[in-house]
Amino acid sequence: MLRHIILLLLGTLFATSILQGQNGLQIGEWQDYISHRQALQLVYRNGETYTITRGGMFSYKHSSQEIRTFSTIQQLHSTDPSTIYHDEVSGIIFVGFEDGTINFFEDPDDMRFLTDIRRNNFFTQKEINDFAGDGNRLYVATDFGVVVYDLKNFLTVFTITQMGENPSKSPVQSISLSNGKVWISLGEFGLYTAPTNSINLSDPTVWERQDGQNGLPMIDALDIASLGDEVFVRVDTTVYKRNPDGNWAIDAYFDDTWDYLSAQQGAISASRNSRTRTRKISGEERESNTLGKILSSAVVADTVFFANNFNGIHLLPGKGVPVQEVVPAGPYSNNCTRIVAGNGEFYVAPKGHDEAYNPSPDASGIFYYNPSDGWTLLNKFQGTLPDEGMNERFARAYYDVNSRQAYLGSWGQGIMLLKDGQPLATYTCENSGLSHVSATCNANDDQNTRVSGMALDQNGTFWVSMSFAQEPLVAMKADGSWVKFPGNRFVNANFIDMIIDDYGTKWILNRKNGIQIFNENGTIDDFTDDINFRLTSGLNQGFLPSDNVLSIAKDKDGFIWVGSDIGVTVFFDPFSISQGRPIDASCPVFNLRCLLKDEQINAIAVDGGNRKWMGTNNGVFLVSEDGDELIANFRTDNSPLLSNKVLDVTVDGSTGEVFFATDKGLISYQGDATEGASRCTDVLVYPNPVFHSFDGLITIRGSASSSKVRITTVTGMLVKELTAEGGTATWDGYDLYGNRVASGIYLALISRNDGERACVGKFSVINR
Repeated sequence: MLRHIILLLLGTLFATSILQGQNGLQIGEWQDYISHRQALQLVYRNGETYTITRGGMFSYKHSSQEIRTFSTIQQLHSTDPSTIYHDEVSGIIFVGFEDGTINFFEDPDDMRFLTDIRRNNFFTQKEINDFAGDGNRLYVATDFGVVVYDLKNFLTVFTITQMGENPSKSPVQSISLSNGKVWISLGEFGLYTAPTNSINLSDPTVWERQDGQNGLPMIDALDIASLGDEVFVRVDTTVYKRNPDGNWAIDAYFDDTWDYLSAQQGAISASRNSRTRTRKISGEERESNTLGKILSSAVVADTVFFANNFNGIHLLPGKGVPVQEVVPAGPYSNNCTRIVAGNGEFYVAPKGHDEAYNPSPDASGIFYYNPSDGWTLLNKFQGTLPDEGMNERFARAYYDVNSRQAYLGSWGQGIMLLKDGQPLATYTCENSGLSHVSATCNANDDQNTRVSGMALDQNGTFWVSMSFAQEPLVAMKADGSWVKFPGNRFVNANFIDMIIDDYGTKWILNRKNGIQIFNENGTIDDFTDDINFRLTSGLNQGFLPSDNVLSIAKDKDGFIWVGSDIGVTVFFDPFSISQGRPIDASCPVFNLRCLLKDEQINAIAVDGGNRKWMGTNNGVFLVSEDGDELIANFRTDNSPLLSNKVLDVTVDGSTGEVFFATDKGLISYQGDATEGASRCTDVLVYPNPVFHSFDGLITIRGSASSSKVRITTVTGMLVKELTAEGGTATWDGYDLYGNRVASGIYLALISRNDGERACVGKFSVINR
């Protein structure tokens, strides 16, 4: 018997490892998919480099080459930090943000916060620009002045809003400590200093202006840095050094033009474009170069560190030694206009147009991810797309779950067909039936073929809508031939998206002009019987909340959910629409008013439980099947959501993972609903075994849609009865009487709605 249990445990553990390989998430967990290529600034501490990026922060441990990323999931305040500083006396690292928040840590697993600057309503501009410290006090340069903290209790000692005769609440761009003085640069308002032991640093009279005298010109004072007893300031693009006699002069070694100046780890660095010069406190000097644009640099021992604008950080150990590039795995950028997912993989269309749907330059390509192989980046910089032609402005995506093929649409160049992250074919106005904005197809015009929507119908016909094209609706039949529908049928065809309902009707979003309805009536080559009309906000014409429709989705009942700039509505009778009758929509009612009234609904996605995920400018809302219950509202203040501005939402029905494309990058949430199978096979229960320390939800995945799931002992005693959301049920580990179940082997008996048992899952509980 014991041998049987051991074998069962090994078998179920193996099954769990297969499931965890799909996305590795438990229900309710978050996962970010962020680019850290655009490095901003770095600090070094005890063999590890911490780098802030346009995506958060990452660390690099030099001995093991381990890379670790940090975002809102790891308690970083946000993914757009403004500056980072290592106080070498206390060992604390500080990270500042635009809204005045400060993260600080000795151990990155224990992130802490200083929020009083952010919470102060007296100041409107609060960005943290720089730090300086001496182990006892932390000096914080902000957009309104300087805040000084006591590092023993992290309480405010001084708030300094005016130095000398400069205007009150002037932005402090840089700050440094040297020779018992605090030095600050105020840009056009000059360079100031005051003794650190002043009784009241908030008194403007204790501050002395330095520029315009003793050889220092009265030009914008930008970066200030100190190396030992020496003080350096970057005035415009020139570096000046203060001599022991109090006079200033251009430093001979740094006599050039520079964009950045800083000091740390006993060395000062100046950078511009792809080169940097450094000087150690010992006097040793070194000039280095790297590829890309350097945004900041530092030197430690013999290694120069570069924060690169495109490729993470570069390490240059010495002359003749190749540059080492350190970039965390991730997408090429944090642009994410559309995302499609299925079968455990997903594709990102980063950007192709601005908020007004005008073509916007973007050459970052296509981002593909699957858990087995990680990221595949397709763009001309990686050499995975050609330098010319089909490589830019990808703004739309469509995924066919059955064929595992993805269609990525460019807002100017056409469509690329992919499978497993590899291009299979390209469609342009030259080699296909895709149309164009100009009177003729012009291959050199990369703004000409603006793909706005794509979908496959039940006959295998691939439909494409295009913005302002000569023929804004075209279709590729299963035999590969194309059909173009005359453009004069569609008025003001600023098409931005499209879906196809269960009756073959094309619902095409026409920007600020409602919804274009088109149905070829089963005769794609016969234009005489086509159904073609427009739904608007008018009564008996659709009764949309607004003509500015931004999102649309078909749910599992075939109903059409429509999101506008002022709310959401539903068409419960798409059959009548397919017959040419413009029926009116109805808004779901929640709390005695229309659901999400006055919210801008940017995206709608339907999960395996037929619930609706809605992306807005105020976060994500999850509502019940009928929209009469608010299940969750994720925002930046109550979840790791990267931004409240959610551009797109999609659900991988095979895993239940819900993806949120925001204006600051991509993040996902492990939902509790998957697509129900027609029959249940390969039932997965996880975690398995369930140990006593586990306090989350046990997940039973692989059931038929909305099945009954009965948890029993191996002897058949009923423990708990559950109902699946789509193809997934969850259980808290407690029995019918509210008691934690004992150790043992349990069965998940899954029954179809007709009561017939369809499949069984086994798992174990270990409570000791």
